Amino acid sequence: MDPAHKALLRTHRLELSDQLMVSDTIVPFLFQEEILTAGNVEDIEAQATEKRKALRLLDVLPNRGPKAFHCFTQSLDDYSWLRDSLTHQLHANTSPGQHGNTSPGQHGNTHTPGQHGNTSPGQHANTHTPGQHGNTHTPGPHANTSPGTSTADEHRFPASLLLTKVPSDRHLSRLASRLGAEWESVLVDLGVCAESVYRCKADHTHSTHTAALSGLVLWRQRNGKKATVQKLMHSLQNVGIHTSVMEEVMMT
Repeated sequence: MDPAHKALLRTHRLELSDQLMVSDTIVPFLFQEEILTAGNVEDIEAQATEKRKALRLLDVLPNRGPKAFHCFTQSLDDYSWLRDSLTHQLHANTSPGQHGNTSPGQHGNTHTPGQHGNTSPGQHANTHTPGQHGNTHTPGPHANTSPGTSTADEHRFPASLLLTKVPSDRHLSRLASRLGAEWESVLVDLGVCAESVYRCKADHTHSTHTAALSGLVLWRQRNGKKATVQKLMHSLQNVGIHTSVMEEVMMT
């Protein structure tokens, strides 16, 4: 594994181990892609809790070849916010080097005074005449594409299309952070069995957010397209949580 990838996994070790449930999809996918051996899988699954399984996986991955990190990020379909965080951090860490590889001459070729000089005042005026600028940025189109209008059109709540939508990983994470002590009641009302709720709680004793999130992800996995925003709203109402909580989750 690339040293930068090893360093990234080490930096995010606690965050990943707190949130990942590796047994369901991650370990099977890595075994399928021949990143993990049967012995690795047995070693990981022998750990007592999901947190320890995740920690063991993070111990094993750096020694599983150059494709290990890429396949690991591919396996995070149910944890897209973690994948996005890793990818963003990786790009942020490598961007200084990329800029450093661009020589002053290259920057000069892109923005040389000569290029600006070759564009005569007349040509510049033709490129940015008031008339053309007005056609490009007329109030009508601009108003239709403004952030405020787009947000209202795409996220108006509650809309029938939104209510039938399956919440994303990010939405479930936001909801989990708002449920507090009621998360167990919400999961039970959603139809998650008491045994599964207990497992989520036992595997994440130090993080209520992670326990709630793991339960919500489990609910979505088991119900597929039936795991809708509307179902969540009904369960929130049933346990006495105001539906404005779900509105905040979907609007942000």
